This record gives sequence, structure tokens and C-alpha cells, in this order.
Amino acid sequence: MEKNRMAEIQKQIGELREEEWEIEKAERIRRNTPLVGVCFKYHNSYGGDDKKWWFYARILRLEENGSPVGWCFEIASDGKIRIEPAQECSHIYPGNGYRPIPTAEFRRAWRATLAAIEKIGRE
Repeated sequence: MEKNRMAEIQKQIGELREEEWEIEKAERIRRNTPLVGVCFKYHNSYGGDDKKWWFYARILRLEENGSPVGWCFEIASDGKIRIEPAQECSHIYPGNGYRPIPTAEFRRAWRATLAAIEKIGRE
């Protein structure tokens, strides 16, 4: 009897978890859909030092689960260049330190990053 009851409870828990996940997914899609196509910049650093630089991101699409995926890049204060063509970006949203910027500003920053890449090996 207890085994049957346990199996029944586990089945109910599984069904409730699936329902919870579907509700969370719908909420992520509702919240993140307006971010698709938006460009952002964030003042980044290695932590305690005063040297800061801009980290840029553009939300490209949503995953099936509603999580945003973006194209991100930065040139750190020490010259390291990082490019992420398809990064999970659930941490990127206005109010989390990320500032929405015009697409033209994002493109200018990308062109500057390409120019820095082209300089590598010429110096």
C-alpha cells in the first residue's frame, strides 16, 4: 500500500513540476521577448581595480525555454579581446547595470573591436 501511495505522490509531484516549468517558461518568454534586437553596454572590470571598459551585447533570439541568447564582445583594460557569438544572456537586462544603447553605437564599438583585431601582429 505504501509503495503505491509513494508512486502516486511522485507522479503528482512530477506533474506539478512540469506545470511549474511551463509557467516559468511562459513568464521568461513574456519578459524577454521585448529584449530581442536590443543592444546594451555594461561597465565591466576585473573587480577591485579602477580600470573599466565597456562590455557590449545584443540580444539575438530566445531559446525554446525563453532564455535570451546574445552576441557579446569586449576589449578589457589589459587588451584582451573576447567575442561570444551566441552566449546565454539571462543576466542582461535594463536595471542590472546594462544600459540600452542605439544600434549605431553598438556597430561603432564592433568596428573598433575589428580594428583592434586587425592590429594584432602588426605592432
